[in-house]
This record gives sequence, structure tokens and C-alpha cells, in this order.
Amino acid sequence: MSLLHPGTGERVCLAVRTSMLNEYRNDAGQLRAFEIRRELTGFGTLCSSLAKISGVKFQGLQASSWYPRPAPFVFQGHAFQVAIPFADFWIGPTERGDSHASLKEILDYVKLNMLRHRLVLARSHYVSDSPP
Repeated sequence: MSLLHPGTGERVCLAVRTSMLNEYRNDAGQLRAFEIRRELTGFGTLCSSLAKISGVKFQGLQASSWYPRPAPFVFQGHAFQVAIPFADFWIGPTERGDSHASLKEILDYVKLNMLRHRLVLARSHYVSDSPP
């Protein structure tokens, strides 16, 4: 599946699709964006989680601490955003360029700190206290 990147306008392809997230890569195989399923988290919770990454600075925050939509942020000198262009939460750069290593670091953080917890919860639904 190929589509236009909402932040940069470049063509990206769906490279990895799971029940929790999707990864989009360009023709060179570089990570250009990822999506997190809307059922797994809220917009503000996702942004608050990303803000815990050392070096992430969200822009446009008001005193009420609501994240704007889309929510732009800077990480390692690259501009990114959390947006909802489709059904799920999209995290990707807002400019073309060599930001795939920074985006990979964000993705790794999300997998380790957000999705791993959700996976444990999902698996626990299959465990029963009643004897067979």
C-alpha cells in the first residue's frame, strides 16, 4: 500500500503492519513514519509519553497543557509531528531529510514503553483463574 506522507508529501509504503502499529518506509527503505492504533492510547497520553524522551520539545503548548492537533515537536534537530490524518495516530517528520535514525529512536521508545505494556495487558485477557 502506497500513500503520500501527510507531513512531507513524499510517497511512502506500508512496510510493517501489526495489530498495534504500522511502519511506513520510503523507496530507499528508510523509516519515514509510523502509526499507533487509536484504541491503544489517547492523543494527549501519546504526546505526554513522547515528551518524556530526553531531547523532545513540543511546540505550541498553551498554559492549559492541551496538545495542539497536529502536535509539532523537535527531536535531535529534526521537526516531527503527532497527527491524525487517517484513523490512527501518525508520528512522522514534517520536512524531507535524513531524520530516519531519530524517528527509529522514537519508535523504539514507543515499542518499549507504551506498546509492551499494552501487549502484556492484551495477553492477560486470555489467562483465566478458573480451573479447566
